[in-house]
Amino acid sequence: MEGVERNKVILVSYNEEWKTEFNRVKFVLMQILDVKGEDIQHVGSTAIQSIVAKPILDIAIEVENFSSLNIDGMRELGYDYRHEAGVPGRQLFVLRGIEERSIHHIHCFERSGNGFQEQLFFRDYLINHPDMAQQYNEMKITLALKYPNDRSQYTVGKDEFIQYVLDQM
Repeated sequence: MEGVERNKVILVSYNEEWKTEFNRVKFVLMQILDVKGEDIQHVGSTAIQSIVAKPILDIAIEVENFSSLNIDGMRELGYDYRHEAGVPGRQLFVLRGIEERSIHHIHCFERSGNGFQEQLFFRDYLINHPDMAQQYNEMKITLALKYPNDRSQYTVGKDEFIQYVLDQM
């Protein structure tokens, strides 16, 4: 049953507390990972007020190189180190909460790549294009209804839309 609960797609309305939580986590990450504030950004659906989101705080971090990541420090904070986790050019840390559900995803990207900029572009594009944000919102709801217990398929279902937006860069 635990695997089903972990893979369940739960979408909720925007929550102002996500901003507060991001700022709290950002301060801690600046210390642990020795990065500047502008190199840590709140991304993903929890950063966009007009759409529903899985209640998982996505944070993108730009680092000089992966060898500088303080993996032990992140583990001491309770984060699981997931390596690339299927996304080349990214290192992922996951913090789990109640019932082993993810509550934070920390996506680290090297400055030499474009992953960090893509995360910011996608967030900003949806904020600045409410019609596209609404389309994304409707698609997410449809996918959650279609794949209520399969976060993997839910995520794959968003790929084409995300790529379309990134092609606007």
